[in-house]
Amino acid sequence: MQKCKIAITSLLLVASLIIGVAGCTTTASKTQSTPGANFSQGQANALKQNANEQNKNEAQSNNVMQNTNMPPNIIEKYHITISKQPFSPYPTEKEIFARPAGNIKINGIQVSSFGHGMEITWKDNGWEYFVIGHDYGDGKQMAQEVLTVLPKGNLIKNSIKGKLRFVRLGNPTYFTASWTYDGDKWYTLQGKGLPGDAVKILQSIK
Repeated sequence: MQKCKIAITSLLLVASLIIGVAGCTTTASKTQSTPGANFSQGQANALKQNANEQNKNEAQSNNVMQNTNMPPNIIEKYHITISKQPFSPYPTEKEIFARPAGNIKINGIQVSSFGHGMEITWKDNGWEYFVIGHDYGDGKQMAQEVLTVLPKGNLIKNSIKGKLRFVRLGNPTYFTASWTYDGDKWYTLQGKGLPGDAVKILQSIK
């Protein structure tokens, strides 16, 4: 009988310990669940805001490309991104810009020459132009092509500032254009094509 009482007492003690641990675990879970829920809700709100902003930017980007005179098969090749800044110089450009610049004239326009004509830069009508070649003199040669096809007025209608870069490090020519209508949002378009083709695309944007 004594042994039975001891065994029952031991079982009750174990059971109480199990219930106590379970209760503590449940309490801890409840205590920790509130901050977790708040964080998840805050994170969800942030993600929702980011998604809404992204959708808005994509809609604006699509609207810009749709308001062009270019054929649909040309428009599909390009995508415009929207940000607070225009495109940045390449690391190699920064190295070239660190060297002394020479002032020369190309097609009657005063330009800056870096790296013995490897990169040519100039400004006109609120736009900055950058032309990068593969070797000495290549930038100067391509700058002549660009200046020949550039319009006398604004490159993109209603834009107040812009940047256009051409890079030819081999056979293909790549271009990047950034422009803004209000000084706040910058639209950036990248593509591959000759200067004349790139200028036609940019001029077609309304």
